Amino acid sequence: MAQLQLKNVTKSFGEVNVIKDVSFDCKDGEFIVFVGPSGCGKSTMLKMIAGLEDTTSGDILIGNKNVNNLAPSDRGIAMVFQSYALYPHMTVFENIAFPLRVQKLANEQVKKHVHEAAAILKLEDRLHHKPGELSGGQRQRVAIGRAIVRKPEIFLFDEPLSNLDAALRAEMRVELSALHSQLGATMVYVTHDQVEAMTMAERILVLDGGTISQMGSPLELYHKPRNKFVGAFIGNPKMNMIEVTGADHDEGGAQVILPNGEVVTVAVECTQDIQGKKLTLGIRPEHVRLEGEGARMKMTPFLAEHLGIHTVSYANVDGCEERFCTVLSGRPIQENIEIDIVIDGANCHLFDENDIAFERVVNMIDLDPTYLNLETDG
Repeated sequence: MAQLQLKNVTKSFGEVNVIKDVSFDCKDGEFIVFVGPSGCGKSTMLKMIAGLEDTTSGDILIGNKNVNNLAPSDRGIAMVFQSYALYPHMTVFENIAFPLRVQKLANEQVKKHVHEAAAILKLEDRLHHKPGELSGGQRQRVAIGRAIVRKPEIFLFDEPLSNLDAALRAEMRVELSALHSQLGATMVYVTHDQVEAMTMAERILVLDGGTISQMGSPLELYHKPRNKFVGAFIGNPKMNMIEVTGADHDEGGAQVILPNGEVVTVAVECTQDIQGKKLTLGIRPEHVRLEGEGARMKMTPFLAEHLGIHTVSYANVDGCEERFCTVLSGRPIQENIEIDIVIDGANCHLFDENDIAFERVVNMIDLDPTYLNLETDG
């Protein structure tokens, strides 16, 4: 396995800049996920790493070796696509063996490598079947097996679970995470699904318009988003955003005024004068409470989704940019019945006029056991 480095990489199609001066390191054996909305450049970046797209400028290094001018077959990578790209007339065995046949390996070596991969992926009893006889999850495992037998330096995954139904996606997330642990492989994974990113990645790279909005552990991005875009993109349901007015600040944080006149003290580091400034308060649906200390707002849900363990409700709230969402446990919510909700500033995020987050006062080491290691490793 190998380290991956991108240094000041850009990609342009004519006058359109798709990737804009991107730099990051992926450590040896790390599982890193590129996530972002459609058109953010995540798949283009993966294709440049694979050698399927040329860079306009900048350097791509695999194992400290510049691969800019190397063909895809010489980069030591294996790629798994959204479409399984299996040969329908070949058996599972021959599909997995195909890259080894191209390398002209001896039959005994081919059999050895294929059976090793099949054992890892639990495909031993499917080796003589054709792809048409397999489920979607099994087909994707065959595609992964074809990558495993190549023994690449880096595995690249381009939205490999998008064609699967919800249950199979959840199952394959677990299988891919287990595979990463078993192989100790360097893996780069592209998805538009932030749930996949949160559940699988050691670090997430959030892309927006061809630039890196933030890179960090899943829990770091959840608890300390660097800007409003990351705050809204990470988390499901998405963070509620409320337009507020700055009032004052002290050692306890920043005081802001809600649209109903209530004051919230947000636990952030604030040294600037915010009085009278238009700011945005962010609170995640799961952090809204029905009781306890904090500022109160009234909410009349127009839709309640009862999911057993909790209830997701949606309402129109003054000052909220979009529909206000809550995730409340232990109590069903009735539609069209007004309720009081509590906004606790300790669980809130605050964004300035340029959508940049004020630094939250939270102990990330308590919230994320991997945080210190990530900070130490850079």
